[in-house]
Amino acid sequence: MGRVFTLSSAEASKSKGLIQGKCFISGIPLLALFDFGVTHYFISCSCVEKLKLSMSSLNKDLVV
Repeated sequence: MGRVFTLSSAEASKSKGLIQGKCFISGIPLLALFDFGVTHYFISCSCVEKLKLSMSSLNKDLVV
């Protein structure tokens, strides 16, 4: 079963199990948060818009 956690920037910076920092994707600076113990990553709608990515629906439910 998947799990979802939300963290503020301050909480993330104190966590020892996460890597947080700025990265550049297609020349656009973004804040990235990596947790190597997860099975899925999520991207915010604002990042999708900044990167001009297309979105599509999953063909099944994702239960988290």
